[in-house]
Amino acid sequence: MSAPGKVKAVLLNKTSAVSMDVSWETPEVNSTCITGYRLYWGDNSSAATTNNTLHYRIDDLEACTEYNVSVVAVAEQTGIDTLFSTSVSNETTTDVATPGKVGNLTTREVTATSLNISWLPTTHQACITGYTVCWNSKCTNIRDQHYLIQALLPCTEYSVWVAAVADTSSSDSVDIKNTTSVAVPGPVIDLQATNTTSQTVNMMWTQPRTNWTCVKEYKVCWKDGNTAQTCTITDNTSYTITHLMAATNYSVQVGALNAIGELSTLSDISIFTSTLPLAPHTPVTPVIIAVIVILTAGISATVLYMHCKGILLWPPNKHLDPGVRPPPIPLKTFDGQCRQLLDTPSRLSNEYQLLATLCSDISTTQPSLVGQQIDNRKKNRYVNIIPYDATRVKLDIIGGDYATDYINASFIKGYSGEEEYIATQGPKEETCRDHDASFVSGLQRGEEEYIATQGPKEETCADFWRMVYQHNVKLIVMVTQFEEQNKVKCHRYFPPLRENLVIGDFVVRCTTELSFPIYTDRTLVIHKNGRKKSVKHLHFQEWPDFGCPENTHFMLQFCSTMRQHIEDDAGLTVVHCSAGVGRTGTLIAIDILLQHIKENKKIDIFNTVYQLRQQRTNMVQTELQYKYIYQCLLEALQDAAFIHPGKLSSPAQSPEPIYENMLGHSPYEKLVKSVYWDCHNLDLREPLQSNVYLPTSWPLTGVPKVSWSPRGLRKIN
Repeated sequence: MSAPGKVKAVLLNKTSAVSMDVSWETPEVNSTCITGYRLYWGDNSSAATTNNTLHYRIDDLEACTEYNVSVVAVAEQTGIDTLFSTSVSNETTTDVATPGKVGNLTTREVTATSLNISWLPTTHQACITGYTVCWNSKCTNIRDQHYLIQALLPCTEYSVWVAAVADTSSSDSVDIKNTTSVAVPGPVIDLQATNTTSQTVNMMWTQPRTNWTCVKEYKVCWKDGNTAQTCTITDNTSYTITHLMAATNYSVQVGALNAIGELSTLSDISIFTSTLPLAPHTPVTPVIIAVIVILTAGISATVLYMHCKGILLWPPNKHLDPGVRPPPIPLKTFDGQCRQLLDTPSRLSNEYQLLATLCSDISTTQPSLVGQQIDNRKKNRYVNIIPYDATRVKLDIIGGDYATDYINASFIKGYSGEEEYIATQGPKEETCRDHDASFVSGLQRGEEEYIATQGPKEETCADFWRMVYQHNVKLIVMVTQFEEQNKVKCHRYFPPLRENLVIGDFVVRCTTELSFPIYTDRTLVIHKNGRKKSVKHLHFQEWPDFGCPENTHFMLQFCSTMRQHIEDDAGLTVVHCSAGVGRTGTLIAIDILLQHIKENKKIDIFNTVYQLRQQRTNMVQTELQYKYIYQCLLEALQDAAFIHPGKLSSPAQSPEPIYENMLGHSPYEKLVKSVYWDCHNLDLREPLQSNVYLPTSWPLTGVPKVSWSPRGLRKIN
């Protein structure tokens, strides 16, 4: 009996990353004696025998692995040696699979300023191209299975999480917590004595610049030349020493103590107690003061002149002196100085780099610990955009769960100095009720006017609406698309016109919608427990991610519309893009600075952005956005409507051309009727009103509005 012929056409069909179907055709030679087939793959230690079937499923393969599969025909007869055909093979590589979570994540070494961690891969190791290690809002990608995290603060608990990365996906992260070792604090700074009397003196100081995180308490000691030293311990950065002797010199020393009792280098000062009045100032004092003032003014004027002429430039790759900041620019000279700056790219780059340098250490004084807690990480759209603890928006706690008070949003002070905006990331779906936001500042007082926040994620939509409802938000300004460049930037957190969206305890209804060429004006009504609140929603649609709108005129018109709504309705304004820092920060900065122009004040773009970054990280995220602020203000100064509020723009600058061919009067009429109809079908139990600003093509003078309530529709000039 002859051996069977070779099988024909071995085909491999991958059914998953870890399995494949093998099929073949019957040999053309000696096929009648075939009793089965044998398959080999891997290192040939794996084999399977089929009957006369011409296919076989191979399971439990390794993803991302190349396999050679061979098939031979088998002829078996009793008492006779088994005969095999020549093998026929084919090769393929299994598909990529998401790696499993890393295992055995451990800390190998802990110092005061570093953590050395290691881990092991688990499943689908062949697919792993590297690892992502994140801590304290920072992330890095590496190929090794260990990493040394450096430049940490001592005595500080850090959460470190690691994820395995494949070509198109990554594993769930695994985290570990460690506290860096104790270090001796640095010396206290700015030690000074105030309110000295004959028997008391108030000592004040500032915490150390180095290793301040290890300070547990302070030791204060004092003595005169004849008595033993007296010491005390305090938790505060001030202490009043009492029971002193009059007209006596004392030496006072202050040091910082850590948790194990190690004392910093002592800072000392000499004081003199006296019951006598202070001696009058000598005549030379005013002269000295005058000389100092004149010298200071001269130096400042020289620096300003050199900066404006381009003589004084900050080298882009050298250390920048934080003390040299661009001064505010008077309105009357802004045009020339701004054009000079825009025409000299290196100067603008230097100014933006100086801003980055001055803001580089904010995270050391403005911690973001709450947003990095395990329960809150998933609420952040981006791991490196976390609100500062000091300015984050807090939500009411639900069911005793403290994690429910977090949303990635920041309070921001407006032009008045009040926190006017809420800067926030675009809502995630699970936090559309809560939301990641930070309050952002406008320069003088201290109450909130804005909230800056990320674009809601699917899981944060409920949190977003909790924030809007709890903090009396009257206006939401959206400056992102839901999807950009095939990437989700913001979850759709509100319904289409005349539809309801149920999110947690809230029912949100869109009652009006006006579509303009560059933005959409909506009215959203929030229902909760029988109560309703109306919120205006402005969606600017012509702003690319990390870029800027092509037209500054449209942006100025949009800012004007936004400002009208802010001034009409007392309440906070939420501003969000995707991350809640780039486009969001740029829009808030422009709004603040336009108000400076209207009050004929100096323009200080540098300090405005610097103050925004003190309240939410990375506000105005790119140099291009920083330049765009200058361009918008330059155009605004050419428009009398911005310089002198109440004056209309010239015909060439009027907003009318933007809208004149859009709808015409008749569609507006239909729109108003539809608004009126929808209001009467809301079944409202309390008065509710919303203003809609229309283009000047509407047959009213000035900037017209249409206002509606359940009792009817009325026009307002």
